[in-house]
Amino acid sequence: MGLDIKALARGALEEKFDIEVDKVINNIMDPNTSFKQKRKVTITLEFTPKDEQRDFVDVLVNATSIVAPYGPIKTAIIIGKENGEYAAEEINRGQIPGQTSLEDNDKVIQMNKEAN
Repeated sequence: MGLDIKALARGALEEKFDIEVDKVINNIMDPNTSFKQKRKVTITLEFTPKDEQRDFVDVLVNATSIVAPYGPIKTAIIIGKENGEYAAEEINRGQIPGQTSLEDNDKVIQMNKEAN
């Protein structure tokens, strides 16, 4: 036939294929996606004859992928009233409701030990 898929569109199809396979591999290795779900890479060649003689044909090449979606992430919040209005705050793992978390708090001042 004379068509080489690796050279088709000056190598663009092979490059697009490599990009989509890389997306699939990264998605498979992502712990936030299901290991059970199938992933897919599709190569499409779309042929459009230019006229009735059919000796000149445009070819549209593409590679696409379908990957697993990210799964839901569970967290917990506590809701209470503050100054007469409802307020919500995320509870960190292991944190007791009502306890203040010092993580990610810009108002915490680091104290140095006093030298003897």
